[in-house]
Amino acid sequence: MAIIPVAVRGIAAIQQAVVYRKLFMFNKKQFLIFICCLLSAGLIFLAWLWPATEVKAGSSQNVTGFAWSENIGWVSMNSLNCDANNDGLSDGSPAGCPPSGAISNYGVNIGIDGNFTGFAWSENIGWIQFDPVGPYPASPNYSAQMDTVTGALSGWARALSYGGGWDGWIKLSNVSINTANGNFAGFAWGSDVMGWLSFAGSNYNTRTTFGFNAIPAVGNLAVNQGDYCVYPLHPILSWVFSDADSGDYQDSYNVQIDDDSNVADAPLGDSCLPSPGTCSAGHGASSYTPLISFAYNATYYWRVKVADNRGAWSAFSGNNSFTTPSHAFPNPDFTTASKTNKGEFIQFCATAQVGVCNSDVSLCYNTAGQTISCSGKTFLWAFPLGAQFSTTTSPTSENPKVKIASAGPQTISLTITDEVGACSVSKTVNVSQALPKWRETPP
Repeated sequence: MAIIPVAVRGIAAIQQAVVYRKLFMFNKKQFLIFICCLLSAGLIFLAWLWPATEVKAGSSQNVTGFAWSENIGWVSMNSLNCDANNDGLSDGSPAGCPPSGAISNYGVNIGIDGNFTGFAWSENIGWIQFDPVGPYPASPNYSAQMDTVTGALSGWARALSYGGGWDGWIKLSNVSINTANGNFAGFAWGSDVMGWLSFAGSNYNTRTTFGFNAIPAVGNLAVNQGDYCVYPLHPILSWVFSDADSGDYQDSYNVQIDDDSNVADAPLGDSCLPSPGTCSAGHGASSYTPLISFAYNATYYWRVKVADNRGAWSAFSGNNSFTTPSHAFPNPDFTTASKTNKGEFIQFCATAQVGVCNSDVSLCYNTAGQTISCSGKTFLWAFPLGAQFSTTTSPTSENPKVKIASAGPQTISLTITDEVGACSVSKTVNVSQALPKWRETPP
C-alpha cells in the first residue's frame, strides 16, 4: 500500500471540516465535538500508517552510516547515525538527520546467512526496505543479500513511498563490502527517480560489523595404502581441515584423483560425482577412499578442497602423489605332508621342496602380475605353546617339521613378507592322539 502524503490528507480533512461546519453551524457545541472526533481519528490513522512495527531498533542492527544520491540526497542506514546515544532523540546532525526531537528506531541488518532485513530512511522518499517481498522486477528473484565469503551484494531493496510512475525498486548488483574492514563500496540503481545510490564518498560511507566467514584451509595431505592382503588396491586419502573462525567445522569436501599431474583435466575420480556427492552438507570425514580401479606399480595424483558449515570453500590443495605397490601382496597358505599325531613330528608345507613338499602352496607375485614361488621370501610361523621344532627347522623355515604337545584342534599361523608387504593366514589343524606302540612277544 502506498503511503498517502500527509499534506494531501490534511487538505482533505480541512475540506471535510468546512462541509460539516456548514451543516452544524447552528450548533457550535456539536461542531466542536465533531472536530475533536475527526482529529482523534486522524491521529489513530497516522499511527497505524507509520511502519513502527516493521522498523528494527537501530542498536541491534549491524549496518550504519549514510549513502548518497544526487536525486534524493542522504539515505541513513541506522537511527544511530542521528541518535548516537540511542535515547530516541535526534541529535540534529549530521546532514540528512531530522532536527532535534523524537526519532524512530530503525536500521539495516545482515544476517548470518547474508540476507538483509530492516529499513533505511531518506528525508525525501521515506522508508527503504531491504527485505521486500516479490515479485521482483527482474533477475535476481530475491531481496538484498550478501555473499558471506566475498562480500558481493545482489538482489533488491524497495522504497515504500513509491509512486508517480516509479515502482520503488533499487538493484544492488554493483555493490560490495570489504571483508577486511566492513566498508561498503559501489553504486545501486533506483531508476530515474533515485538514480545512482553511492555507498561511499570522500566524506561519508556505509559500513557493517558483520562477522565475515573466514575461508577454511586444508593441509597435511597423506596416503595410507594399508595392506592389500584381502581387498584390491584401496588407498585411503586423508587431510586436515583448519578454520580461523572459532566453532566452524568441515561440512563437505571434494577430492579429485588422476593418473597424471593435470588432475583438473578430466580426473579419473571425483568425490562430488555424481552430483552432489561429498560436496553436499554432512560430509565431515577427513579421509576418502576413491572408487576407482587402481593399477599396480602406477603413480597417481590427487588434490582436495574443503568447505565449512557456513558454505565457505577453501582453494584446492596442491597436487599430492603416491605410487601403488609394484605387484600384489603375498598369498600365504600351507598344508601338511605327514600324519598329524600328538608327540610326533608333523611336516608343514608352504613351498615346493624336493623330497619334502610336492608343490608351492603359498603364492607370491612378480611385477608382471604373474604368480611365482614364495621361496626365498621371509617366513614366520606361529604354533601352540610347547611346540618343538626339528633340529633342521625353525619358526622362520619355509617348511618346518614340528612336534605338537597337545591333541585336538590347534591353530597354526603363517606370515610371508616380500618387498611390498606382508600377509598372514591362520588354519586349524586337528592333532590326533598317537596310537599306542606295541610289539609281539613269543608265548
